[in-house]
This record gives sequence, C-alpha cells and structure tokens, in this order.
Amino acid sequence: MKVIHHSRQEWKAVEVASHDEVFEGKYEIPLSSQYHSSIVATTDEGAIIGYALVADCLCGYYLEYGGATKAFKNSPKILPALKMIVEYIASTQIPFIITHVANTNTRMIKLYIKLGFLITGVSVWNGDTMVELTLDNKKGT
Repeated sequence: MKVIHHSRQEWKAVEVASHDEVFEGKYEIPLSSQYHSSIVATTDEGAIIGYALVADCLCGYYLEYGGATKAFKNSPKILPALKMIVEYIASTQIPFIITHVANTNTRMIKLYIKLGFLITGVSVWNGDTMVELTLDNKKGT
C-alpha cells in the first residue's frame, strides 16, 4: 500500500467520481469546500482503497474520511489504509488532528480509537449526532 497526497487542484479532477462511488451518489460536494488537499491510500498497483480530505482547523488539521471504494468496503485493508493516511498527516507535525463520525457508525469510531484518537465531544450536524475524535500529535514533544 502507498499514500498519495493530492493538492486541491489535483483532487478536483477525481473528486466527484470518488465521492459518487464511495457514497453511491448520495453525497453532494459543497461548492465552498475548505479542504486544501486529499490523502489517498492505494494498493501498490494503484487501485484506490480509500481517501480522506484535509482542512486547516485552528492550529491543527480537520480530517474527513471520505470512505472506502466499493472494492474495499469491509476489507481488512481499511484499517491499515486509514492508519497510513493518519500517519502521513501526523508526520506534518501539526499539534492535533480532529474528525467527526456519526454516532451510529461504531465501526469507524472503533477504527479511530485503535489509531489513538480520543473522544473529545459530541455535536449535531444535519440532524445526526456526531462524535468528535481528536488525535494529540504533540505526545512526547
């Protein structure tokens, strides 16, 4: 597996197709998206396993896991792929990474916790209860 970092401009070329596949056409990309880049995990052959979008958040990064492509949904490759994405972002030495996951998505919450994220809050977005998770990237500094 490997990670590919796309700038906002590079990502725009594949953004709609990727979102359509992952969300089966049920997710509309906001026109005013604040994401400055995307981090894509692929197989060594180049097949996209999953991707995450990254935006600035105070002095850290906000991570939105876009999801896994159809070929890899529920695959054992998801955790290693997400781990690679998080490690890549953490290598930038930003103080923290924050994300939100629907409270009904227990599988995803468990994946983030396995990667060292802690539950730091709860909010409501579009009528859904969201769990806020934060990875402290300053440990040991």
